[in-house]
Amino acid sequence: MIGLTNGDYSPRPSMEGDCLKILKFFAVDIFNPKIVRFFLWIMLLYHVVFTLVTAYFMLYVLSNSEIIGYTPAFLGNFYPMLCVWSVLFISRLIYVKEDMPLWAIDTAGAKVQASIKRKIFLYTAFGIFNLVLSLSAGSFYLKNVSEDVNVFLALRIFRDYFPNYYQVLDLIYRLIYFCFSYLMVAPSYLLIYYILHVRIQAIIFAAYVAHIDGHSDYGTDIDLFDNEEFQSEVERRFKFCIKRQIEFLLMESKKLSQISNLIAAFSLAGCLFGISIIFHLFTGQLIQEYYFRIGLTSLAAIATFSAFIYTGQSTEVQIELVDNAIDNLCWYNFNRSNKLLYLIAKADLARVRKIKFSGQWAVNYDLGFAIVKGIYSIISVVVSMW
Repeated sequence: MIGLTNGDYSPRPSMEGDCLKILKFFAVDIFNPKIVRFFLWIMLLYHVVFTLVTAYFMLYVLSNSEIIGYTPAFLGNFYPMLCVWSVLFISRLIYVKEDMPLWAIDTAGAKVQASIKRKIFLYTAFGIFNLVLSLSAGSFYLKNVSEDVNVFLALRIFRDYFPNYYQVLDLIYRLIYFCFSYLMVAPSYLLIYYILHVRIQAIIFAAYVAHIDGHSDYGTDIDLFDNEEFQSEVERRFKFCIKRQIEFLLMESKKLSQISNLIAAFSLAGCLFGISIIFHLFTGQLIQEYYFRIGLTSLAAIATFSAFIYTGQSTEVQIELVDNAIDNLCWYNFNRSNKLLYLIAKADLARVRKIKFSGQWAVNYDLGFAIVKGIYSIISVVVSMW
């Protein structure tokens, strides 16, 4: 037990600043300046145009063997375009402080605070490391490799149709790909930032739920049922915790519904991106110059995907720990009205168990396995037809 006192079940102090400010900077703040958003629009339009041009050439101009060579890059392009779009239109909507009051991380005592600080440190360290890894992968796209004209159709179009401007257009295209190396992790950081805040608040909340029936000052179990002071205190604590549960439910209904389509779209685009990397291995274009490019890109993609899935799964586990804390309360010591509050708390918690984006899937290991299985199934079909 954390030794909460009666006064601790009064309204809690709000978090000052943002305990995840570094993640927030990477995911949101860096894209707020108007000049940055202007260049994001240019990048998005530039890439959309050439993706449409690529689709036209694949349908009406290229031979079957050429289509196979350009397919991996074509499939992989949808993920960075979705990332740019989400940064432009979604990032400002996902600000957890606007959706529910955030309690300060020292609210539930020093032990809980230390645990939260460790998690913040680990996520911040991962965010910085993964960002460096992604930018390192992006830097290899700046290097001009002769085989690139057979992988990226835009470069071939520049060479064949705009030879006088090829060097400039080639440089712009490569710089955009380098910027994509950052933009491709930013939306995942955005979702991790939001879900991690929910997890931190659930950790604090679990400490309060676990101590609802703290009765060391009220005598033995035998005396508690008829102890009006104890029952009154339990009622006050239950109402305090139920109010917090309602805040979780309001947050879920307000925000998770807004990002549901985003998560589903990223799952599909991420699946296509994974397919594009693996499919590239079967095209015969994996020359030595591509080893670091493909290797670091794959490593950054796997790390980002794993961190996102783990954050959702661990938050789900944390909410289950809140449920366990309610189950472990000595409900048999409660009077009739407090037992009713106990059942209300159980019913409310059952509605906040998963970070869901559809009736079937949640952000957890099941989603991760489903995406990996989808990639494996499609690649298996391609290999069998090869």
